[in-house]
Amino acid sequence: MDGLNKGKSCIVLTRVSTNKQEYTAQEDDLKAWANSLGYTNINVISTKESGFKNFDLKDEFKQV
Repeated sequence: MDGLNKGKSCIVLTRVSTNKQEYTAQEDDLKAWANSLGYTNINVISTKESGFKNFDLKDEFKQV
């Protein structure tokens, strides 16, 4: 049995637009919120890319 079957699972997706920005605070806040909702198996996907980028070129969004 893999880890996904041991509790409620969710995906946390964070994004910033430039390499100068950090998404650590977003990750921390969203993981805490997910935990408060009972999610114990949290997969974090974080990306630094423009919101104007074509969806087909957004590799991290494709993981979702």
